[in-house]
Amino acid sequence: MFLLGFKGFAQQESMYTQYMFNRLIVNPAYAGAKDGLNLTGLYRHQWTGFTPFNGDPRNLTFSAHGPIMDGKSGLGGFVNSDWNGVIQKNTFGVAYAFRFRLGKTGSVSLGLNAAFQQYKFNAFQRNPLDKYDPSLPNGSSTAYNPNLGAGLFYNTGKLYAGLSVQNLMETNINILKNTDVDKAKYRNHIYFTGGYDIRISNDFLISPSLFIRYVAKTPVQFDINCNFTFVDRIWVGATFRYKDALAGLIGFHLNPNMRIGYSYDYSFFGLNRYNTGTHEVMVSYDFGNIARSKLQIPRYF
Repeated sequence: MFLLGFKGFAQQESMYTQYMFNRLIVNPAYAGAKDGLNLTGLYRHQWTGFTPFNGDPRNLTFSAHGPIMDGKSGLGGFVNSDWNGVIQKNTFGVAYAFRFRLGKTGSVSLGLNAAFQQYKFNAFQRNPLDKYDPSLPNGSSTAYNPNLGAGLFYNTGKLYAGLSVQNLMETNINILKNTDVDKAKYRNHIYFTGGYDIRISNDFLISPSLFIRYVAKTPVQFDINCNFTFVDRIWVGATFRYKDALAGLIGFHLNPNMRIGYSYDYSFFGLNRYNTGTHEVMVSYDFGNIARSKLQIPRYF
């Protein structure tokens, strides 16, 4: 399944339902967008029960970012691990963003990220039915590649929009010699995010958002989401992922600095008969204002 996915230039980067709380992984221009240091961790277990051989796709990501230079710039870093059957992908990256005022209420940031990507093939975790497959090696194999990303992010405190490109260096993966994976390359991933916070009352906030993803030679994918926040402490929401899944979200602010969130995806395409859904857990902590600037704008995302 993995080999076919690469040969068909399938999406190579991680997918998240709670993308609105994990924005640095998608767009380096988001670095330093909060008033202080932010730490975010997210774990995703996709298609639970899809295979009895530990082949369910899983993802673990951690990011940290904050403002520097009186808030005119932002600096961040991230670690991301993907497990998909016998394949594990690890990414280690740093991001930098420069921010400037645009109009009376808006700001624009330009960002870059540099990443080091590692692909690992572990023959010991493969399906026993593939034991005698001559196209797969008996041992393990590892490939290393650097890569770059760039992004643009606009924010007014209520309205935001971002455009970014990951995998600017379309290098060969080179993990399994003389196979289709050996012929595969990293592909540009283009992302657009946008959203608007609608304050209905002091105790009720509506936050619709959109997440569009495009990879060459694959159909455009998009998520439409709407979250409802009550008394600035509890939120619930729903996401529609085109030709893929419906998701429900819930989260809590445990205190002004810490929040946790959970989402459940139900697949409505063919694989829904073979899995019990996708679970995703998010934990985020803000250390408060460590570099308040006149450029900083209040926000709820």
